[in-house]
Amino acid sequence: RGARRWFNGSVTPLEAAKAFMAALETKDAERAASVCAEDITIVKDGKSDYVISLPEEPSPTEERCAQEIQRSLKEMCGVELPIVRDDSSAPETCIVIGFLPYEANDKPNTVLEGLGEEGYLLRTSGKQVVVYGGRRGVLYAGYALLDALGIRWYTPKVTRTPVRSTVTLGPIDEVGMPAFEYREPFF
Repeated sequence: RGARRWFNGSVTPLEAAKAFMAALETKDAERAASVCAEDITIVKDGKSDYVISLPEEPSPTEERCAQEIQRSLKEMCGVELPIVRDDSSAPETCIVIGFLPYEANDKPNTVLEGLGEEGYLLRTSGKQVVVYGGRRGVLYAGYALLDALGIRWYTPKVTRTPVRSTVTLGPIDEVGMPAFEYREPFF
């Protein structure tokens, strides 16, 4: 499952094993760890210790991202994760939106600076889920997280949200960058 998210597509177990070995040979420990890391359980049997953590003064997009994740998880499993604001540190079990806790901030700064307004970083780090992005990219990271949890948007009015009492997330280390400057069909 983690390998599938890492490759951002469908892979066979043999391809995942080859990728793991290639990552080890190139001393890319981060990718090797992401292939083997364990799943994170955000909600178990209708209960959760997780919170959604925002910066002390979040942008409107960061707030919208937190609300979308909160609403979608409540629809999925009936649990409403609290939204907290704190710049100093993120709790061990949280979905961090808009800033990187020290533990997850080991990506080269050039990657983070190169995200621009539309790019994003979505990754699991320990028991934390990091949702980071540019001005609009943070919202795209939130939707990528919801997509990883099985939510599908078919049209603006048709969405499929799986209903379950336990919500788990496989390891993710994904950087999303649009091919074009804007994600709008008319610019």
